[in-house]
Parts: sequence; C-alpha cells; structure tokens
Amino acid sequence: MGRWKKVGTISRYFYDSWVILEYLNTGRLAGYFRSTRGVTTWLQVMEVFYALLRDGKSESEARDLVVALQPHLIDFSFDDVLGAMTLRIQMARKRRKLSYVDAIGYYTARKRRLQFLTRDPGFRGLPGVVVP
Repeated sequence: MGRWKKVGTISRYFYDSWVILEYLNTGRLAGYFRSTRGVTTWLQVMEVFYALLRDGKSESEARDLVVALQPHLIDFSFDDVLGAMTLRIQMARKRRKLSYVDAIGYYTARKRRLQFLTRDPGFRGLPGVVVP
C-alpha cells in the first residue's frame, strides 16, 4: 500500500515564473499543471503578468491567463521573507545571484518540501530543483 501524505503536502511542485510562462506560452509542461500538482505565490504571478504584458499580450489577455493560477496560490509569512533574504545572502556568497522573487520562491519550496520547478538555468544543480 502507498504511503499516506501529511495534510497540506499533496502538491509536489513549486512553480517558478519561468515554468509558468513556458506553460502559458507554449502549452509545454501541461502535466505539471494538473490540479493539485503544484503551487506558487502571488509574487511569481506578478512577474508572469508583467512578462505577458511586456511581450505583447493585452491587459485583458494577460489577466485571463494569470487568473487561472489563483487555485495554485499559497501565501508566505514575514519569517519566510527573513529566511529568503538570509538564503539570498548565502547564495550571493557562493556567486549565485537570486532576485527577491526567486529567493522567496526557492525558500518557500524548500520549507514546504516541494520540488522547485523552473526553466531558469541559474538554479541548475541546487537541491530540490527540477529543470524539465
């Protein structure tokens, strides 16, 4: 018999902005976006909305695309922000630059024991990262 998962751990992935954009723009990676497979924060959605507008989508089109992400949204706490900024400093000392949004995303994924799903090459080789 399979192992039971603890409540709140059904999701397996944390969606980085790069992966969300690839999915929205090409349809690739659709299997990762099935119901309950993953989560993200409003910060990643903010980046995605901006990128869609920057790349020529109308505000209405971009809004329709990001609204579909609402069921996948999770929140983060003040302590998560502090932990993410500590992680960002540690990564900078190792010559890996993370944006504020990337630091929150990666920290949140690690804290919740989720695989950080990204197409960002800057994350290659880090623990818990999946680059499909």
